[in-house]
Amino acid sequence: MERNGYPEEAYFTFSYSPVFEADGSIGGAFCTLTEETYRVVSDRRIQTLRKLAEATLQTKTEKDAATQAINSLGNNPQDLTFALLYLLDETKTKAQLIASTRLEVGTAVSPREIEFQHNGDDLWLLPTVLESGKTKIVQVDESKYGQLPIGDWSESSKLAAVLPIDSSGHTASGCLIVGINPFRPFNDGYQGFLNLVAGQIATAIANARAYEAERQRAEALAELDRVKTEFFSNVSHEFRTPLSLMLSLLEDALADSHEPLPTSQQQRLELFSVTASAC
Repeated sequence: MERNGYPEEAYFTFSYSPVFEADGSIGGAFCTLTEETYRVVSDRRIQTLRKLAEATLQTKTEKDAATQAINSLGNNPQDLTFALLYLLDETKTKAQLIASTRLEVGTAVSPREIEFQHNGDDLWLLPTVLESGKTKIVQVDESKYGQLPIGDWSESSKLAAVLPIDSSGHTASGCLIVGINPFRPFNDGYQGFLNLVAGQIATAIANARAYEAERQRAEALAELDRVKTEFFSNVSHEFRTPLSLMLSLLEDALADSHEPLPTSQQQRLELFSVTASAC
């Protein structure tokens, strides 16, 4: 429906009632029209958030969390005509494409890697978004970059939202790029929905990183315990050989009936023998 100067996605419920004449016959019909656009779009977005949470609930690695999250966004081709997820590398000087939906990896709009120090084309404004921590709306020149995915529609919007992903708790560690529905206004409701999507992805990635860090700590502790056990086993072995020789001589001295030791000396040596045997 075009009612605000542009074609708009809209949903309505039609209710028909008979109009009765004075003699009781039906002389016409009364049609009541109720708009359902807000409810339909809201339900669709809530469903997307639910599926996103379910998809990332059991993920254990950063790569798996990112992949499952972006794949789940593919279930809503109306509000998210495409999706790209870039995460910063360790040097913080470039971003790597971790996952995408409805866009092949390596195209002009979905490069595998974006270097921030590079003087070339900066379509998605990633450094600006990462620094400001705010969403940017980018208009894509399709004559230069080619047509964007159209999702469930007959045409692309040529607009994309670039949102920061804060999975570290302090600064943004990546960006989510999504295609915007060409037949819905980008208002506060749309922005709020995308913020929730980005927040869930950030949480999934943070949880995966925490799990991986905990696993590495557990492996390090297990290795330390193994080394400690091996060390004490070796020490015990090294002590056991000379102690065995000493115990043999000690037992001979205690068993000597021709030249028996004084009682006090026997008690001391017997205590030493018991202690050494325990080692």
